[in-house]
Amino acid sequence: MRRTACATSWSGEQLLITGDHVLEGVSPVILPPDGNMADYLNSIDKLFAYDFERIAPGHGDLMDRGKDVLRALRAHRLAREAKVLSSMARLTEATLDTLTPVVYDDVPADRHQWARLTLEAHLIKLLREGRVRELNGIWRLRPPDQAEGAPCRIAALVERAARRPLGIARHHLAAAAG
Repeated sequence: MRRTACATSWSGEQLLITGDHVLEGVSPVILPPDGNMADYLNSIDKLFAYDFERIAPGHGDLMDRGKDVLRALRAHRLAREAKVLSSMARLTEATLDTLTPVVYDDVPADRHQWARLTLEAHLIKLLREGRVRELNGIWRLRPPDQAEGAPCRIAALVERAARRPLGIARHHLAAAAG
């Protein structure tokens, strides 16, 4: 799923139209394989270059103090990533199913199916950065002296995610996990 945004001045108002890229009250679910957490964070950074005061999200009301909204969204994603890393340090190894309720203990359990998708996007980002490793669905932190990318494992994970049936409507993703 591609997310795009555009900035415009409409009736003299500086408005950033984000579609599903930025949402009111929730953070978008990042869906591997199309969704890439590193790309998502980079795209948030690029939005700061636009001249806008308010955000028109794909869902919800207009949001004031748009750049503060972007800063909060980016901070939220990075805080979640830090929680992924600290949870993995405590568990030493985990599957997506065992890690999801630990990392998303602040999200209602009925939304964990969505949170699991974003968790996978975080883990793929961390795998690309050489900070975690995965073998047969078991995720572990990579010791700092072994931090290197794993392109073959990444390709396999992305391929597996592409074949996974979602069984859910994509337009309902926004109300899920952060």
